[in-house]
Amino acid sequence: MANRGFDLMSNNEVPNLFDIMEDTLKLHGDMSAFLGNINGLNHEALGIDAFPDSYGCEKYFKESFVNEEMSKDFPLIAKDFLYNEYENLENYEMIDFIEANSGEDSPEVTFEKFIVNLMVNAVDGGSDYARALILYLYKTYYKKEYNSLKKFNSLSVDELMSLSKPSESDLEYRNCMTCNVARILYIAKLSGKDINPNCNGVYSLLNRNYELWKKSKRDGYSDELAEIHIDTMKEVEEKYSMDRFYALDIKASEYLGGVLKWAGYDEEYVDVCDDNETTLLHYVATTLDILRKTYPSKKEYTEAEILPYLTILRAVSALTCNSDWMTENWRYLIYGTKSNEFYDLYPPKFNPDDITVRKKANKPSILIEHEVPSKNIENYLKFNIDNEKLKEDIEALRKKAHKLEENNKDLSSRLSDRRKLEEDNKNLKDELETANRELAVLRNFVYNLTESEEKEEAISIEKMKEEIKDMRIVIIGGHPNWTYKVKKAFPNWVFVNPDATGSTDPSIVDKADKVYFFTDIISHSNYYRYMNIVKDRKVNFGYIHGVNIEKNIKQIYLELIE
Repeated sequence: MANRGFDLMSNNEVPNLFDIMEDTLKLHGDMSAFLGNINGLNHEALGIDAFPDSYGCEKYFKESFVNEEMSKDFPLIAKDFLYNEYENLENYEMIDFIEANSGEDSPEVTFEKFIVNLMVNAVDGGSDYARALILYLYKTYYKKEYNSLKKFNSLSVDELMSLSKPSESDLEYRNCMTCNVARILYIAKLSGKDINPNCNGVYSLLNRNYELWKKSKRDGYSDELAEIHIDTMKEVEEKYSMDRFYALDIKASEYLGGVLKWAGYDEEYVDVCDDNETTLLHYVATTLDILRKTYPSKKEYTEAEILPYLTILRAVSALTCNSDWMTENWRYLIYGTKSNEFYDLYPPKFNPDDITVRKKANKPSILIEHEVPSKNIENYLKFNIDNEKLKEDIEALRKKAHKLEENNKDLSSRLSDRRKLEEDNKNLKDELETANRELAVLRNFVYNLTESEEKEEAISIEKMKEEIKDMRIVIIGGHPNWTYKVKKAFPNWVFVNPDATGSTDPSIVDKADKVYFFTDIISHSNYYRYMNIVKDRKVNFGYIHGVNIEKNIKQIYLELIE
């Protein structure tokens, strides 16, 4: 199976477990003896013994157990696990350190690994439910592998290698074999299968690989930059104008606020989430330090060059603060004051043992008689009202009202989004219709250009001119000589110079019977400008070509009169 966002084998120092274990398939002897001969390594170097340590196997299992299918259902899985085991989790705390570190995985994957760690801790602590849950998840989300593994009562190294071999589609994942081996070993042991001693070397290799991977994990250089930070701050104060930075930062913050609003967040969200509580001077100095560390060949930067990186730093600072807060509070949620040393230094005022729950005493109902004037009704009505019950009902109704208000806001927002989507769809439909119209006119124009035969018309050119001279025709473009002659014959027509600027009133097309684009001579800008106006105002349009005026008159006559 492919493992999500997990690359334990990315470091070159870590042996390629796939290659080593593939060779094992060719052997039928003892795995420990085999591994003891690889590259001169011996049992002591690999830590192979008769009672293998499953530490590395468990670590790999925790890191890679959740596959893509399981991830889709994981919120439901986590909810059920916490519902059944929450009150016991504190008892499992010391079994293994829970790694829920931000900065390595997405929040989703970090949460999944955190919960799986808790599950494995619960199993190690003796939880029958957690054991049953993991076996159920394996059966459900690794069904094919489960069906193969269930046939074995015991597991030898050859059988382990055969079951663990990735499918062809998984071979791109260098770590896939490692994760498969760890998962099958862990599940086999959990389900009570006998693990053959010739698998001891696999446990040792998993331990060794995991330790090497841990050493290769990301190392920050915040400590390194801290050593030079004070000097950089002095440099910033001496060489740069902080007023200039403040002015630039205000402009950048406005844009950042616009981005946040576009994403549906408050425009101050970055400032709200940034818990580092530092000054602009500190940010500028830090930005400069990181720039020089990242691009060592460049040492000098202007205020304008620093600003984009400064904005990125502020956004990243808020992002990491959010992520750190999230993982820290997961630990508080599970382990309370034992999650870190903070509460040792600052004891909390909150003590759940001091909470006293008092049950409400059964109060006698207070009967209130409401007398309605006899002039309105024949008899008196008596209403027996329990005041306490009435208050509770009113409070419940208020809560419902507030909830309905919130739901209404949410529905209004969704309705607004839907209307916007419908409007966008309508605009797209209109654009498609106008584009199709333009295409149809162009096709007709091209077809007429390619027609070699001219029909004999019963009506004379002079009669045609008489029929169309009073029509509202607008012609965009055209040769000056041609335009002069046509305008003389048709003084009521409007002609737009092919190179006319934006000062020409676009409303001239509003009442036109038809707008013609003279294709021989017209600027691109004018064509697109007036074509957009024609489309928007849904004015009839067409194309004319050539300086043969009689042909032009005949075309316009046939299109508009016949």
